Amino acid sequence: INNLALLYTHQGAYQKATPLFDKALKILGNKFGEQHPSVALCLNNKAGVMIDIGKLEEAEPLIKRSLKIREAIFGTDHPDIAQCYNNLANMHGSTGEFEKAEIFIKNAIEIGENVFGSDHHMVGVFLNNLAMLNLIQGNFDNAAPLFKRVKTIFKATFGENHLSIAICLNNL
Repeated sequence: INNLALLYTHQGAYQKATPLFDKALKILGNKFGEQHPSVALCLNNKAGVMIDIGKLEEAEPLIKRSLKIREAIFGTDHPDIAQCYNNLANMHGSTGEFEKAEIFIKNAIEIGENVFGSDHHMVGVFLNNLAMLNLIQGNFDNAAPLFKRVKTIFKATFGENHLSIAICLNNL
């Protein structure tokens, strides 16, 4: 159900995704308990939707709850923590709190590089978000090299003709 909600999310069908996340959260919480990693994953996924549709007041508690569960289970240097930081960065960036957003996304990048290495596609996603943060602030000299690095990572991961390469080139 969580994955179906993600599919709808990627299609932009947020009105279909949101109730599915709620259903998945109920099932997962009942089956495994409210402190289970699957609950944290679903919370973070739903928070991403709330950010995308501008319901930031609903997103923040979801992210914080997911982060608390994940830190209790995994510690602070885990890719799941980086995903929460990425959502927090997106949330703060969308409200114009760029300094907060930059701190969170840089923490996500650091975790990703420590865990996966600097050329992993997850690091590319986080770097892309940092590049976008710079772009929307007009910091083009900072954004361009980040987009170039993202392009290199995505090309190595997905191939030359992947949509992410086209988007990266467009941003450059």
